[in-house]
Amino acid sequence: MDNHESKLGKDSEKVKRWKKALSEAGSLSGWELKDRYQIKESADDDVLMIGLWGPGGLGKTAIAKALYNAMMRQFQVCSFLEQVREKSHQSGGLVSLQKDLLSEILVHPLTVYSVTGGISLIQERLCCKKVLLVLDDVDHMNQLNALAGKGNWFGKGSIIIVTTRNKQLLTSHGINRVHRIQTLGCCEARDLFCLHAFPDSESVEIGVDLIDRALPAWESALHKLSKRPDQSINQVLKTSFDGLENNEREIFLDILMGKDIVNEEWPDDPRKRSRLWLFEDVEEVLYEDTVKGNGCSKGHSIELGYTKEMTISPCAFKKMKRLRMLILHKVHISSQGPVRLPNALRWLEWPNALHLEFGAGPKKLARLRFQNSHIKQLVGNCQNFICLKSIEFRDCKSLASIPDISSAPLLESLDLFSCKSLVEVHQSVGDLDKLKHLNRSSCSSLRIFPNTLKTKSLQWLDFSGCSKLEKCPDILEKMEHLIYFFS
Repeated sequence: MDNHESKLGKDSEKVKRWKKALSEAGSLSGWELKDRYQIKESADDDVLMIGLWGPGGLGKTAIAKALYNAMMRQFQVCSFLEQVREKSHQSGGLVSLQKDLLSEILVHPLTVYSVTGGISLIQERLCCKKVLLVLDDVDHMNQLNALAGKGNWFGKGSIIIVTTRNKQLLTSHGINRVHRIQTLGCCEARDLFCLHAFPDSESVEIGVDLIDRALPAWESALHKLSKRPDQSINQVLKTSFDGLENNEREIFLDILMGKDIVNEEWPDDPRKRSRLWLFEDVEEVLYEDTVKGNGCSKGHSIELGYTKEMTISPCAFKKMKRLRMLILHKVHISSQGPVRLPNALRWLEWPNALHLEFGAGPKKLARLRFQNSHIKQLVGNCQNFICLKSIEFRDCKSLASIPDISSAPLLESLDLFSCKSLVEVHQSVGDLDKLKHLNRSSCSSLRIFPNTLKTKSLQWLDFSGCSKLEKCPDILEKMEHLIYFFS
């Protein structure tokens, strides 16, 4: 900022805007100036080690960089080691990082042959110097041991800042000043966006006119991003993805649906990708399975979020043994018989599929969601749904009954809101002792319902609008967790 002031002048409007933006961005991150002074004061006599932790993408590096830039003039030696995780996993990575640290103090850096040798040199050369050191994106104890093993490696008044996604790594290393970086709230995120997108505006109606560009231009950009994210955004996601364990990577892709990350696996063969989003890819895979019989080796997830007609065989998914997620919003499918689904399926959202069946044996389905559907009954063969936790039939006007679901003992949520044709709910619902959410409001035709409810876990209970139901069920247990009740 000093350099900009010298070039443009302290009274420059551009410099003023930058100062304002930096100040506001600092407060958004949760680190005010007083935190910086507290850090400085507490490190006057001792070596202070600080840990910043939280998921990728929250701004740990940006906060560490801001602290580093604000304090660096008060130290004899300053070093900001970026991408420690990525660099240390390369051949000779830890030794290379040690060389980078030593190069800050040595005019003619000594040769470092090994990690052990590098540790000795760091201790020898930095033990009497006031050091400001940032180790950014650390993910393993050997990185800390090689670069900042103990506080006494550095002179009095030194500050060591470590950023990581793993809080346990910090506490295991004896770092007792640990700060969790919080996610921005909706309003804060919007403010931060406006700081960059509209530097001259106090208040902005997002989506009308962004940085003097017409709305059609932004709509076009959004359409392109929906097909293929900007590479800089993709790289941030990829960095977060690479730092996860195998199981965490699967969850990451299920939640964020990193299309490019998946497509990179098999760019020319959608049959081998773990997740499918594009209509053309889904159509090709289903054609290969049902007509050519080539099969799909992965197909963990299929999601289509827009209306398009498709004709498939009842056995279209029969060979997708590993299919885990099937989300087909507003996709209309014509078929001669019930569609057979694999028992490995965990998540199902398919409002326009009227006839679905699973095979015999235990099912892994955890969530079943049919909203505004014309489905008339629960999927055929309602046995062995041992993992099912949520059933949602909101606004399913043709649904007539809920069958015996005693084989779903883990069910926590049953949402039947505004099922106008629903007449009967089986007595087995009353025996579900894990049930937390029961919504049968606006079921104007409902006449038959369990006489008793045995669950102790109920948090939400809504009987309103059931005009043909003569009485509410008896509740046998104390409702200690009940938050909402309406009848």
